[in-house]
Amino acid sequence: LAYCLSQIHFSEKPVRKLLDMYPVYKEKLRDSQVFRYFSEIEKKSRKYAKTETKNLLDELAARLNRKEDDEGDVKQSSPVLGKKEERKRPRRHILKASEE
Repeated sequence: LAYCLSQIHFSEKPVRKLLDMYPVYKEKLRDSQVFRYFSEIEKKSRKYAKTETKNLLDELAARLNRKEDDEGDVKQSSPVLGKKEERKRPRRHILKASEE
């Protein structure tokens, strides 16, 4: 979803929505790919933005940078699946354990 958002040109209203919805997606920014896409959104939107939109983009950039500083390391994701490296045990092991 973050990749799809990064492909769209954002004007003032969508940038304002991103800021309003920040509490919803802020935990997802721990993933390095998601963080990178949101950074791209901010940079691409700044190119043709009006003054009001640039102010909103400054606020978005500040929140993104603050999140990066708060977290220290950003979790690395698997390049193939886009998921965190932690994996659950395969289900077949659970079935074998319950059969015993």
